[in-house]
Amino acid sequence: MERRLMYVELKTGHDDDGPARIGWVGRSKTGHTLYYGDLVLRKLKGEEQSGFHVDDATGVRLPNSPHWLAKLAATAPLPFAGLRLGWELRCESSRRTLAGAELGGHAVSNLNLVTDALGEGIELSLGVHNLFDRRYAHPGADTNWQDALQQDGRNVRIALTARF
Repeated sequence: MERRLMYVELKTGHDDDGPARIGWVGRSKTGHTLYYGDLVLRKLKGEEQSGFHVDDATGVRLPNSPHWLAKLAATAPLPFAGLRLGWELRCESSRRTLAGAELGGHAVSNLNLVTDALGEGIELSLGVHNLFDRRYAHPGADTNWQDALQQDGRNVRIALTARF
C-alpha cells in the first residue's frame, strides 16, 4: 500500500468549512480506496470526481456527498461600452442530509454583465443569480437546527469594485 501526505477535509455535516488537516493517507494500488486513521473510504463505482463517498465498513454513502458535480461557464465581450457578458451553469446530483433525507439534484444558472470602462481599477457588475428561480436546498451541518438549508431564489446583485 502506497502512503502519501495529503490534505484531508471532513465534508460530512459541513458545507465548505469542515475540519481539515494534512496527514498520512494510505492508498490502494488501484487508487479507489483510501485509508485514513480508522476510516476506510472508497469511490463509488464509475465515479469520476476526486472525492471518496462511501464508508467501506457500512457501505453507506456519506452525507452531503453528490455523485457528480458539473460547472459550465462562458464569457464574451459585447461590442459596446466595454461590456462583457458571462454565463454560468452549476449542476449537482442528489445528496443525503445528516438525518438521511434525500435532497434532489439541481441546476442553477447565473448571468453577469461587467464593465471596467469606468476608470483604471474600477469595475461595475450586474448579476442575476439563480436566473430561472430554481428551488433547491443544501444539507445542513451538525451545527444547524435545520436538516436542509433552502437556498435563495432569483436575485439581482450590483457590485462596484475598486482595485488599488
